[in-house]
Amino acid sequence: MPYFNSPNFGQALEAYHTKRAECWKELEKYDALLLPGGSGPMVDMVNNERVHDVILGFLSLGKLIAAECYCVTCLAFARDWTDRKSIIWGKHVTGHAREYDYKDGTGFAQMYGYDDQPMNTSANFGPPFYPLEYILRDAVGPDGQYHGGVGYTLSTILDYPFLTGRSTQDSKLVGELMIEALENGLKRYGW
Repeated sequence: MPYFNSPNFGQALEAYHTKRAECWKELEKYDALLLPGGSGPMVDMVNNERVHDVILGFLSLGKLIAAECYCVTCLAFARDWTDRKSIIWGKHVTGHAREYDYKDGTGFAQMYGYDDQPMNTSANFGPPFYPLEYILRDAVGPDGQYHGGVGYTLSTILDYPFLTGRSTQDSKLVGELMIEALENGLKRYGW
């Protein structure tokens, strides 16, 4: 992506889109995209235009795109520059609800041991720096729906081509639904 203040921004952007279209052809060999979650994506994936371009490439090919936990935010922020509307506009998705981020003690960058218990470390930086629920509610618009699944162990939504899991505990179900969607054509699940 060319720098916005470059002297030849328009031409550089045209060249970029030409190169991006060539790269998207290489995505044809893949069946799906999985964006694994955790709190790390808030730092290095959510606002990453290259990640957004990969997502847009899979979307242009009509392929399954799965996102878990905070990686669901990548779907909200991935936008075609033509209409600048979120790609999940009008879709059903799930992601962290406020209750889990600000009431349940889920910490940004909290470290967990192999026994799934929080580790006694200084790596817990407190709650996330944005309420994912509000971002997702806005991104799906009035014709879509955010499902928080508050009070339920799992919250996993498939509204093809998007498969979203609220948190990392949804990983197994996300994997099972990916197989079901790829092998048996499942298009909808969870609402």
